[in-house]
Amino acid sequence: MYRQDFIDNITSWSELLDFCYEYDCSQCEDVEDVDYYRDWINDSLVSWAREDTWRELLGRLQDLDEKDGYDYYVWDDYDGAYRPVDDSDFDEYKGDVLNWGDDRCIWDDTEEDETDEEAEAECEEPADDDNDFQIPDEDLSICDFLTAGVSCIRAIDEEEIALAREQDMVFAEFSKVIVGR
Repeated sequence: MYRQDFIDNITSWSELLDFCYEYDCSQCEDVEDVDYYRDWINDSLVSWAREDTWRELLGRLQDLDEKDGYDYYVWDDYDGAYRPVDDSDFDEYKGDVLNWGDDRCIWDDTEEDETDEEAEAECEEPADDDNDFQIPDEDLSICDFLTAGVSCIRAIDEEEIALAREQDMVFAEFSKVIVGR
């Protein structure tokens, strides 16, 4: 798909969600359809009935009635419930998906694009977060590394022994004071 085709032809939530599913894009994973929303309500009703007073439960049900009639919903952390999505949400999610596509270079090339080498240099597959870490080269041999580790452990042990002796002496003096009374 060309980038401009995405901009021009993706005009509804269902098209955007289908695109995300097809290209394995996680930008829209928190948008749920009306069936999922209703299942969430059904699953939550029993716990609401147990935890809320009848007035609180009535208020929840009235809020749910106001939110009914939409095709898609998204979790609202502020309210702790799902809310219907609107046009501004669609524009925001579509922009996020567009940026995701730009970052991963999923768009088909057009004749106006630069040469293949320039495009490949510009659009490289982003590395996974897990693979970003690289071990730097060190001027320390493995023998020196292990020796330093053992030296650190010995120093820590000596400090702990000294601290334990000090605490034993403080306790002994405290015991003398207590027994001396």
